[in-house]
Amino acid sequence: DLDKIYGIKKLPSNVTHHNRYVPDEELADMIRSTKMVVLPYRDATGSQTAQCAHYYAKPVIATNTGCFPEYVLDGKSGIIVDPKNSKQLSNAIIYLMKNEKKREEMGCNGKERLMELFTDEAMVDRYVETFKKMIKS
Repeated sequence: DLDKIYGIKKLPSNVTHHNRYVPDEELADMIRSTKMVVLPYRDATGSQTAQCAHYYAKPVIATNTGCFPEYVLDGKSGIIVDPKNSKQLSNAIIYLMKNEKKREEMGCNGKERLMELFTDEAMVDRYVETFKKMIKS
């Protein structure tokens, strides 16, 4: 029972917890309507959730695991916390909830970085540069 483990029923009424696979369209709708995205993974390999949050200019609070530190620049596009550290997680959430300007700034930074690194045009440019370097070698 997740409530016994995580105390889900104790969450404030304006907080939604999902412990399941969320299809892309539903995920986009959720992210679009929120102030921030919190990804408290214990361990992970990859996830597109951080990039989706950045696409909608939402700051991300994520644990220092898997791909999150690559996508979320601590202090710039979100906040990285240690896995299983509820105090750090809580502090990060409270900080961003109290600082609308910082949330907006981090969200904009994430969107900007996403557009610099992951648009089709940016990816093609990097591939072309890689091929040019291979040819010169």
